[in-house]
Amino acid sequence: MKRTLDMIFGAAIVGLTVFASSCEGEQGSTNADATETAARRLDRMGRVEITNFMLCFRPYCDDDSIKDGYNREDPFALDPANVESYREALQVGLARLDGFDDGTFSSTEDWPAPHPLLGILLTDHLIVDVTRTCTVDSQSYLEIEMAAFRGVPHETCGGRTPNADVIDTTLTLMINGPDRAEPRRGDGVNKPSSPATDTFPYFAPPH
Repeated sequence: MKRTLDMIFGAAIVGLTVFASSCEGEQGSTNADATETAARRLDRMGRVEITNFMLCFRPYCDDDSIKDGYNREDPFALDPANVESYREALQVGLARLDGFDDGTFSSTEDWPAPHPLLGILLTDHLIVDVTRTCTVDSQSYLEIEMAAFRGVPHETCGGRTPNADVIDTTLTLMINGPDRAEPRRGDGVNKPSSPATDTFPYFAPPH
């Protein structure tokens, strides 16, 4: 019996130059004496931390199994029977983030309800414009999504670049709302321990 962990990438064309992309981790079991292969999806990743702090979970929701169900979904083809439950859990989680100001939870609302990014975030994949130039340091995360929200043309490549502090970007946007860049929210980790470079193969050697 051999077990493997594979990253599977997927993409869909949104426009002539704009693509949606995601990846997933699968653990497979292959029996050398048989032709059958069983694979189990462990997790998937589009936008950062959707299942970890945007979807609602206990104690804020009664049942946090929504995370496992959401991870099993194809990000390009959500099961229509499950969409409403995902939407409700995401609304609760985003509202909770929105209420976190000054280090405490409050009733302050910087985003209207229902959250205007629900539809964008529910289809959990990165949006990338392949005609825009970026570097490993470009701060382009969620820029295309927010441009669409504001009804203006996007200006960056979008996606998630290797050295970008996407956790801080996410927390700042979801807590402060669309119109306040300050204060900058963070998780205390502001850069990778081994930054990527603009020279192929870009990523630093593993520790």
